[in-house]
Amino acid sequence: IITRLRSEHIRLNLYNSVIYGDSDGNCDYCRKNRKVLETVRHYLIGCPKYDSQRKILRDKLIEINDCFANDKKFNARRILFPHWYQKKASNWEKVQERVKNLKEV
Repeated sequence: IITRLRSEHIRLNLYNSVIYGDSDGNCDYCRKNRKVLETVRHYLIGCPKYDSQRKILRDKLIEINDCFANDKKFNARRILFPHWYQKKASNWEKVQERVKNLKEV
């Protein structure tokens, strides 16, 4: 599942709208208040539906970081989310272009 998240090939609404055309690409939870595309980044970081789970993860990361406080090379975020630190281009631009093309059609 991590590979699917990293490659952005996971059955979230945006992916479904691009590949299958069976969704408008917006987050079902956030649709009530505002239109937000359901991207991997939104799913993992931005959607309020998962705030409590994110808080648990954040607390655990702080706990892990505290255990390695004297180790200058250790960074828990780099271990858990290495793709955020890679300098290669993501598929985000491609997805945005596909969504733009779908809206024009």
